Parts: sequence; structure tokens; C-alpha cells
Amino acid sequence: MAGRGSAPAAQAPAPRPAPATVRPPDPAPDAPAMLDRAALLDIAAQAADDVAANAPLRPAVAAAGGRRFDLVLPFGCAAAEALESPGAMRWSFDPKTTTLRIAVDPILWRGSEWTGEDSADGGPGLRGFWIARPWSTATTCVARRTPGPDPQAAPLDPPAPTLAIARLVEGGEVGKVRGYEVVQRLAATDFDPAQGFRLRITGRLSSVDEGGPVRCLQPDGAERRPVCVITATFSEIRIENPKNSAVLGSWPITDAARASDGAGGAGSAAAPR
Repeated sequence: MAGRGSAPAAQAPAPRPAPATVRPPDPAPDAPAMLDRAALLDIAAQAADDVAANAPLRPAVAAAGGRRFDLVLPFGCAAAEALESPGAMRWSFDPKTTTLRIAVDPILWRGSEWTGEDSADGGPGLRGFWIARPWSTATTCVARRTPGPDPQAAPLDPPAPTLAIARLVEGGEVGKVRGYEVVQRLAATDFDPAQGFRLRITGRLSSVDEGGPVRCLQPDGAERRPVCVITATFSEIRIENPKNSAVLGSWPITDAARASDGAGGAGSAAAPR
């Protein structure tokens, strides 16, 4: 017992160092989402609003330059029993031969039509399409309303187009307008006239260095809605069947193919005119 008093006291073990905290790497910034029809219409509406107010274009319009887009244009919406539809984007079906024909004609504008400045050679042209129903973000044909309009009333004139999408063309391309045509054999049940078809355009909006992605004019004065064009480079044009999402024809618009806008079709199913 006497010896125990002089024995050294047991020492507690030294505390272990806490493990170092490893900070996770910062997440990579999300890639900008591809602009769809709704986003493109919103950008164009902002540009039209600024032009109508005689104000500078807001930064959001310029910031859209260089963004990729995927635009769907429904067309050929007809009655369920129809065998054809009119217009620059049209189709017809022959039940005897079970042959579907689709034709989509682009529009060629002189550059001066969108700049308001005439030049000796007209400058670069623009080739593209009017966007029907620019007040709607729908990418499908709209169901017909019932009951319909009074059959005794005079038909309403279609509204003048106010929004287009187009790409710049220069040199020999300016005078060329080649359309897109699909000819296919299929059963009448393989498509729905009420749903029509889809024209899908993918590409990239023009950058600020190229003048920005939207140009607007008010050729008929301040009391009229501005007329605008979304300028872009196109990477591909497709014609699709919305009933089954089948691609009926596709045309890649590569640097080599831009000399003839309809080049690069999908075999016999899609031959440029």
C-alpha cells in the first residue's frame, strides 16, 4: 500500500487528429438549355416590344446570340377527311396510289427588306420561313373549334405574317430558292390530316457580331405590329409525321450543302426540288 502512492499515474491516450475535411469540387456550370419554340417566340416578342417603344434592345435579346435552338413549325393542319392542304408548306394524298406528297417552299428575302437600306447589289439575302401563329407556343396543330364560324359570314382574311426565321445567304445562293419535297407510299391510316406535319429546324442563333439574332421593322408605321426575323445558321431541316414521330425527310445544312439549300436529302423519301 505504501508503494502504490509513489507509482506514476496512468496517462490518457493522446487525442487523434480529426480527419481533414475534403471540399467537394464546385459543380460544373450547367450548359445553356437549347431554345425551343416558346423561348424563341419570347425573345422575338421582347425585340418587337423594344422596337415598338423606340428603345434600345434589352440585354436578354443580345444574350441569346450564339445559343442553339430547336424550332417546330406545325403545318398542313386540315379536316380529318381532307386529301390535301394549301400554302407554301403543303401536302396531298392520292388514295388510289397511296402516295403522300409533301412540299415545303422556303422564302427568299433581299437583305434590304429587313434593314431598310437599299444597296446596289441588294446585299446578302435571307432564306427561311414565316412562323405561323407566332402568338402560340403550340408545336402541334390546334384542334378545330366547334361550333364553327357562321357559314353565312364572309371568311376572315388570314393575318399578315409578322415573324420569320431565316439564315443569311450570299453570292450565288441569293437567286436560288429550292424547296424540300417528300414522296412516300403509305396507308391512309399512317397519318392524320388533322395533325398535319411538322417542319423541324435546328441550328444556332446569330451572334451579336453578326448583328444580333432578331431584326424588327415597322414598315407601316408605329400603329402596326413590328415585323421581325430571327436570324440564324441552320444545321438541319426535317419533315416529321406527328402521328408516329417518324422522320419523313431530313436535310443537313452543312457548309458544303449551303450552296443548294435542298441538298442532302434522305434518299428517295426526300428529294429536293
